[in-house]
Amino acid sequence: MIGKVVAVNISQQTGVRKTNVGRARVLKNFGLEGDAHAGSWHRQVSLLAQESIDKMRSLGLAISPGDFAENITTSGIDLLSLKEPKLEWEMPYLKLPRREKSAIRAAKLGN
Repeated sequence: MIGKVVAVNISQQTGVRKTNVGRARVLKNFGLEGDAHAGSWHRQVSLLAQESIDKMRSLGLAISPGDFAENITTSGIDLLSLKEPKLEWEMPYLKLPRREKSAIRAAKLGN
């Protein structure tokens, strides 16, 4: 299964919606460069499925990628099935550990 990265979102402050910047530099053991949530702590990069955003839109909410403060908005990836969402970056691919390959082989960064 190949999924897609729909948006790459950052914010310079916590507690605000993130803005889709299209691409960002990933700093090892830190997170996305320029993002307020980056740092040496347990949640350096957060993901949210576009399908979840679409579900909320169907309930009448006017929302877009980044509105839930996620760094990466994905499509076609069952994020809920991931046991331990540790990621590896091999540009232009976002890869999950081998034990998760049944959930996704790789998510190619989309335009």
